[in-house]
Amino acid sequence: ARMLRRVTLTKLYRRAVRCKLRPSRCSKRNSFSLAKTQTNPYFCCMDVLTPEQRRKNMQAIRNKKTKIEELLAKSLRSKGLRYRRNNKDIFGNPDFTFRKLKIAVFCDSEYFHGKDWEINRLRIATNTDFWRKKIEGNIKRDELVNKSLKDDGWKVIRFWGDEIKKKLEFCTETIIKEIESKNH
Repeated sequence: ARMLRRVTLTKLYRRAVRCKLRPSRCSKRNSFSLAKTQTNPYFCCMDVLTPEQRRKNMQAIRNKKTKIEELLAKSLRSKGLRYRRNNKDIFGNPDFTFRKLKIAVFCDSEYFHGKDWEINRLRIATNTDFWRKKIEGNIKRDELVNKSLKDDGWKVIRFWGDEIKKKLEFCTETIIKEIESKNH
């Protein structure tokens, strides 16, 4: 792994030299910045991945059947619970719905739904305007979905991805308790 990283860094450095770039210390990642020249007096961070690689990575991000969703689904199924996944009939397309009981469960990833957004918004280094606008829009949409569903009599439960990965039993028990409280 160490040798592979060294080879990768060497390739990146060679590519940077060909493009008249030099290594910078602008972030902890392996990035490069443009050298100060008369044509470009500004330092600019460059993405480590090529546009094709970045595009492929972004296309691989799914909104259905994510790992955190699959973990929770497997746990709920093992407890004998019946649910509907990604129900388009309900506003906000909850990841899991218990329609008769009016319970909607969402599995949110930390990055795209803005966990600790006031702190983490400063960590975005590339294409900041786009990502800040997108994530802040997601946060507003989540608030709108919560309010709308609560006004319609739904109980909304939201879990962060780390919560599901680290405390799966807690998440499952939270849903079971809510189901039991609605049944009685």
